[in-house]
Amino acid sequence: MKTLKLTLVCILSLMLSQSVLAQNTQEEVRYAIELADAEYKDFVRFNMNFTKQESDAFWPILNEYLNKRDEIFNKEVNLFLKDYTKLNNEQAKTFMSKLVKYDNQMDRLQKKYFKKIMKVLPAKKFLRFSQIDHFIETARDFKLSYSLPWVKA
Repeated sequence: MKTLKLTLVCILSLMLSQSVLAQNTQEEVRYAIELADAEYKDFVRFNMNFTKQESDAFWPILNEYLNKRDEIFNKEVNLFLKDYTKLNNEQAKTFMSKLVKYDNQMDRLQKKYFKKIMKVLPAKKFLRFSQIDHFIETARDFKLSYSLPWVKA
């Protein structure tokens, strides 16, 4: 029960930190991403029972992955910082093209780094980490999507 409560608190904190993304400054976006990364790491740390050897191998890979992921995520978020709600058709095509490009970059990056993580963790621990990552990313994406205005069609 204690684990469930802490898990819920972490998720709520992560979701609340993402509300900062609705504000229109690059500094606030950077801060929100850094805060989300810190919470992500805390959530992973709390929910994984790493041995010293696993921890020593895992965290440098994860930190590198998060840094590279943040570069792509930052570009994606910056698309939404502009007033995209009133795009004409040509601008909407360009917007969607960039969004798809960033999603593809994220997918490739995740595959690359998850392969590295899979090499340093036992299969069951990797699966648990993968579940945790998916859970956190889904919550983040939901909160971000929920806070964005709809395009006027």
